[in-house]
Parts: sequence; structure tokens; C-alpha cells
Amino acid sequence: MAAYAPLFVHVNHRHWNPDLINYDNSRAYGLPSYYVQQLFAKHRGDEVLPVTVQSAERKMPFSGGAVGVGTWLTKAEFKDLKVEHEGKVLYQSDFSNGSKDWRFHGGGDWKAVDGALRQNSEKENLRAIIGDAKWPAGYTFSLKARKLAGDEGFLILFNLPDDSSKQWWNLGGWGNKQHGLELTNGDAANVGGHIETNRWYDIRVETAGGRIKCFLDGKLIHDVEPSGMKTLFASATRDLSNKELILKLVNGSHEAQPVDLRIEGAKVADGPAAFATTLTSAGAMDENSLEEPLKVSPKPVKIEVSKGNIRHQLPANSFTVVRLRTR
Repeated sequence: MAAYAPLFVHVNHRHWNPDLINYDNSRAYGLPSYYVQQLFAKHRGDEVLPVTVQSAERKMPFSGGAVGVGTWLTKAEFKDLKVEHEGKVLYQSDFSNGSKDWRFHGGGDWKAVDGALRQNSEKENLRAIIGDAKWPAGYTFSLKARKLAGDEGFLILFNLPDDSSKQWWNLGGWGNKQHGLELTNGDAANVGGHIETNRWYDIRVETAGGRIKCFLDGKLIHDVEPSGMKTLFASATRDLSNKELILKLVNGSHEAQPVDLRIEGAKVADGPAAFATTLTSAGAMDENSLEEPLKVSPKPVKIEVSKGNIRHQLPANSFTVVRLRTR
């Protein structure tokens, strides 16, 4: 079985992103994740086979980007926000004219009040973002934050290549018991921590030298260097009725990867694979829409088997399914 929550959403009444299937009054489309679920369901197999993957870790690029603040089940306010890079101020908050230039995501009740940006809803995943995705890496983001009510603390967003990225310092998360870094290329270890109500906290995130240092009231809480990640994954099953091997291959890298596949313990027919399809797109953030429902959807590919071996180039950010005839 497979589950995904939420499953359906009307495009004009979205309260959470992403949802698996989007629709209006007459049309519908699935997200890329819909096709991942579909491919796994259609090519399940009867027996799971052992797989060994030899793939070096790839260092993920460390780049700058926009900043922001957020709340999760909490009301809070933020002031004195500043972004500095090599002595130059990239941004300094001034709410005298309201929240102009801020971008709000997830809903919520955001208002500029007494020189601060206040969020007065206790819903989940409410974010306010400012700045440019082209801001350079190595800046310092500082601010003051105060919890007004609710269950948890604050989200401090930084190094955002786009407004949908999950790249933040979660203060008072997990039931207001821990502080943790949740990053696009892997989370850092959480530490115990609690955010009090009606207390102003001094917060600072430094990203110089390829490291992330997070300070709360001047105390260093995190000091991490984002590590490399495994980007190549594979599984194999056997379809007994059709006498086929089913390979599923994921390239999670932003670059294409050549792969050499060696089948051991089974006689695989040479020539074209019985079936091969790839789910990918030219851009890592590409999405489907009512106007382009199949922009990111599975497309057939040609894969040749020679003496039980396959040499193939996996596209960047791709999921490939291959079925091989056995004899």
C-alpha cells in the first residue's frame, strides 16, 4: 500500500503544498510524485532481490539565497532583521511602511506592528520571505524574535534558492523540546532546547566558509559543515509470472550520472530492455499544471543489455524503471 497526505486539492483552495493530485472544476493533473507512486505500484514485483550500490558521496553546492522567518503552531513576532555580507548590508528591516516586499506562504496572519513583523495564527508551516535567491553565500542573518503564544518556537530561514525550499533553523520544534537544522541536503543533529513565551531572543545565523553557525542569545548552538550525500539508489525485484527482473534507479544529483549495471545469478536476454521509462525534467523545480499536466511525467527510454551488463546515463534528478527478460 502507499499513502500520501493530502491527496487531493482544488487549485483555488490550497492550504498545503504539495498535494498529490490537483484539480479545478473540469481538469486534473498529478504532481511528479504522483508518477513516482504510480511507477512503484505498476512495477512492484513478487520477490525482493539483493542489490549492492557502489557510489561516492557527492558534495552538495553551498550557495546563498533569500532569508525569512516562520512559525509552526505558534504566534510570534520578529524585528531588527539584518543580512550582512563582507561588511555590506544586503537587507535591514523597516516596517514603517508595512510589510512591503515580503512574500508570504502557507497563509497565516502577518502584519507589521510597532516596528516588528507579527504572525498571529497558530497554524502549521507559515513563512514570510524577503530577499534575493542570488544573494551570495557567506552572509550573516541576525534578528530578534519573540513567541506570543502556541506550542512551539520559530523557524529561521536562510540560503533559500527559491521560496519553496526547506532550509531553516527550527527553534523550539518537536513539541518545544529541541532546536534543529533542517536542510535541503540533510538535517543536522538536534539539541535540546525550549522557547519561552513573551521573551525576546537574539538570533544569528552565520554561513561563512562553507559552515553554518547558529547562535541563540550569543550562545553557539550549532556548528556544522553540510556533508555530502549519496545520490544514487537502486532496488531490484523479480516478476515471477512474466519472468522479468525489475530495476528501479534514482539519481538524486543535479548532474547526470553514468552507471554500470551488472546482473549476477540470472541469465538476462541481450538486446533492448523489455520496458524502460524515466521520470525527469530539464529543471529540478519543474512542476506540472492544468496547462501542462504532463510536463514532468514518465517517458520511454532505450536501454540495451549486453552480456548481462547495462551501461546507461541516468539524467539529473531522475527516477528510472527497467524491466529485463530472463531466460
